[in-house]
Amino acid sequence: MSVCIADAQAEHPPGPIADLIWTVDKPLMTFLFGTRNRWRRVFASNWPESKDIVCHKQMTLAVRI
Repeated sequence: MSVCIADAQAEHPPGPIADLIWTVDKPLMTFLFGTRNRWRRVFASNWPESKDIVCHKQMTLAVRI
């Protein structure tokens, strides 16, 4: 298995990415969003956009190739 760093695409599933971000600072995310499910809904609605702080255009991903 190889991994490369690639620009995120709107087609990438937002759920696993949202979960990873949540685990980086769970106390802060809990304060801001209350629950992981609420965070996931916010993230999923912003992910396909082209101008947002958590949209795919602002991120890179480690992708298996």
